[in-house]
Amino acid sequence: MRRVSNGFAFEIQNCNKDNNSVVCTFMVANLGEVRDLYFYPQDSIIIDSTGKQLKGSEGRIGGIGRDMVWVRDMPSRVPINGKIIFKGNLPGRIVYLRLVGNFSVEWR
Repeated sequence: MRRVSNGFAFEIQNCNKDNNSVVCTFMVANLGEVRDLYFYPQDSIIIDSTGKQLKGSEGRIGGIGRDMVWVRDMPSRVPINGKIIFKGNLPGRIVYLRLVGNFSVEWR
């Protein structure tokens, strides 16, 4: 599902759980003029059906990132791959995801 915030469009591709982490991949595109994008993985969260919540531990957009992602001069209308890693175990199914930066998008 597509979400738009502050002129950036996001589409979640998938979220995969393994023993000690959840990795969510997404596409992001700048819908406006060339400008910077900031992504704060540690302010982003995921919640499962049991109510357990994890904060993001690291993220990437294109080849940039880890704790904080700053994409300078993000081109207009060019989709770029992104991902976020949540460290920890989620026993239930994923029911909520919020990504935060100079935008805020959520999926339920």
